[in-house]
This record gives sequence, C-alpha cells and structure tokens, in this order.
Amino acid sequence: MEFYLKVRVLVNSWIIYTAFRHFKTKRREKGDTSTILSIVGILSGVMTMITVIGVMNGFQGNNIDKKVEIGSGHIVLEPIDSKATFNPETVSLFPEVDSIYMSSTNITASTDIRDGEMMGLQVCSVPDNILDIDKSFKDMIGLKKGSFDLSGENTIVIGQSLSYRLRLNVGDKISLLSLTSHNGNSFEPKEIEFSIVGVYRSGSLEYDETLAFISNDSAMNHFTKKENFTYKIKIKNRNRYQYTMNKISKIDGLSSMYSIKSWRDYNTSYYNALKNEKDMMIILIGLIFLVVGVNIYNSLRRSVYLRFEEISVLKTMGVSSFDVRVIFILESFFIGFIGATIGVVLGLSIANNINAIFDVLEVIINNILSLFNGSSVSLYGSQFFYISKVPVKVFFNECFMVFIAAIFTSIIAAYGASKRISSIKPGEVIRNE
Repeated sequence: MEFYLKVRVLVNSWIIYTAFRHFKTKRREKGDTSTILSIVGILSGVMTMITVIGVMNGFQGNNIDKKVEIGSGHIVLEPIDSKATFNPETVSLFPEVDSIYMSSTNITASTDIRDGEMMGLQVCSVPDNILDIDKSFKDMIGLKKGSFDLSGENTIVIGQSLSYRLRLNVGDKISLLSLTSHNGNSFEPKEIEFSIVGVYRSGSLEYDETLAFISNDSAMNHFTKKENFTYKIKIKNRNRYQYTMNKISKIDGLSSMYSIKSWRDYNTSYYNALKNEKDMMIILIGLIFLVVGVNIYNSLRRSVYLRFEEISVLKTMGVSSFDVRVIFILESFFIGFIGATIGVVLGLSIANNINAIFDVLEVIINNILSLFNGSSVSLYGSQFFYISKVPVKVFFNECFMVFIAAIFTSIIAAYGASKRISSIKPGEVIRNE
C-alpha cells in the first residue's frame, strides 16, 4: 500500500510538471494568443462582476438600511386585538434587545403645496426622545436643521426635499389634512397645524420627500387611537431576528394579541425585488464566463489536434488517456486561476476606490473639454443623483463564489475539449506519420 501511494504521488507530480511545462511552452509559441485572450477574458469577467456586485450591494444595502432603521424596525409587534395589552419591559430585559418603543406608521395625511394642490404624506409617530432611545435611527436620519425634540405640542420634523418643495424652514407652520372618524362609520376632514422644529436628510428620496415625524401624543390627539400603535424592537444583530421572535412568542398571551413580524416580513416585496434584480444582473454578467469558456474549449481542441504525435508517444509509454486529459485540464486550471486571481484583485481595487476613480476621470474629461469650449461635466454629482457618493459593499463569500465560478468554467471547458484524447490510437498515428 505504501509503495502504491509513493508511485501515485510521483505520477501526479509528473502530470502537474508536464501540464505546467505545456502551459509555458504554449505561451511562447508565436501567433498563439488564445491563452492570453482566455486569461484576459476571465480577468475581465471576474473584475466586472465583483465591481458591479459591490456597487449593487452598496445601493441595495443603503436602501434596505434606511427602510429598516428608519421605517419598519427589526421586529414589529402589531395589535390584532383591540384590547391588546403589553409590558415592553418584558422584552427590553432580553440581552440582545437594544430598544423597544411605541410607534404608529399607518397615518396618512395631505398638505397644501400651492393654489389648492394637495400632496400626500406618510406621517410616523415616535417617542419624544427617539434619538436617545434608538441610536441606529439617530445615525440614519441625518438631522440637518433644528432639533428632533417633539415634546412640544403639535411639533413636526420633515425631510429636506419636502422643505424645499414647500419652501418651509424650521419655525414655519405646516397644515396637515386628515380624515377622522368619530362614530366608526363616517369620516370628516380635519386640518391640524404643526410647527416645524427640525429638517432631516436621510439620503432616501422616498423618505425625505414624503415622510414626516410627529410625537406619539400628537398622533393620539389627532390621528389614531392608542390601541392601534405598534411596538418597534431594535436588536443588536438584525439578522438574528428569528431567535428573538421565538423568545417573544413564548411570552404568555402575547401571540393571541399581537402579530410578530420581522423586518424581512415587513419589506418582503421590496427585498425580493432587489434580490431578483441582483440575480438577473449576475446572470447577464455571467454570460462573459460562457463566452470565455467557449474560447478555452476551442483553444484546447486545437491544442489536442496539434499534439496528436506527443499524445501518441505518451500513450505508447504507458500513460493512460485519463492522465493525458488531466494534463490539459490542469493547463486550463492555470488559465482560470491566473485570470481569476488578477480579476479579483482588480475588481476589489476598483470597487473600493470607485469614487476616487470617478473624481480622476471627471478631472481628465473636464481638462480635455476646457481646451475646446470650456464646459464641464459631472460624472456622479448631487445635481444628478440624490446621494453624493457611490456606496460599495463587498462580501467575501460573493468574491469567493465568483473566483470559483471562473475556475470551474475553465475546467469544464477543458474537460469537454479533451474528450477526443480517449479516441486517439497511437499505432495509427505513428503509422500515418
């Protein structure tokens, strides 16, 4: 057994050595650019995919963070019984819970833009001291002017885009029109005047243009009843929501009075839309690997054809068809590994420095334009996009999967191209020569 293992190691070492020598010799051959083109193709595919996925992760993560930290919370308790009662201190004692507070997010109102033209608003009620209670909300909300102190009567905080559109600032008044039911059947319009105490800029145009914040007391006085309020829960790691939800569901009587939803449940349609968008983009960019795989396949088929004599000599010496095929597969592995490695390095470099690259390109383009008409352009600026910088998030598992996919494509192409080796008969080849 020991002798067999030693022989097998020597054979494998010989195969690797031959494959590497074949790879180096092939690169030196004049006019043979297929290997270089294959490496460049894999390099380009990996680099493009990592850069695009990193930017997509940045944009999608930025949007999801805003929706979760400002909007839904990590876990939401919604009343399903009008007599629902709940002691939030029970949950606040859980070690993984950061904060829990009452809120109402189902308030809709309208405000007058100009000359009777109305605009719909989403009004969210929060505790007066929300910035002290919820640190992640404070980090995301981006207060620009005034304060977030909602302790005063009929005070409100609006988004920067809404303040520009209505031409309002801190200290001004804004009137909200809402339909209020007194007997449960009929609704009548009710106009309430609020004082603007703060202006925020979250970076989400959807929120900054249509979402306003009032206190829970103001919401109960003018818009909704206390039994309609939900409880928002923030935990230290929002991806471990299921663990906390299971603990909450075990509290006596709570499941019969409240529905327990996670941030994924609350944003299911939006989250799935982003996931489908990302999957389609990966498929489209992945077509680059398909093209490169075809190129490697044709290149190796040509290489097998040109080396009929060498393959026949090896077979005559007792080398099996499988071992000869492994030589060509290893050659393709070298191509995939080199291209994928360089592609990962370049992809990470571009993704992590995308904003600096935009700045350099902008300077170069503007310098060229200044030689002709003196005009200037902005590749990525706040005048065209709502955020001033491109957000980027690169995850190790995604980079690793792209790296493996590139190498796997090369190996599969080589496996298909080397099938012809099994049909080569050394006697016929040597006799024909």
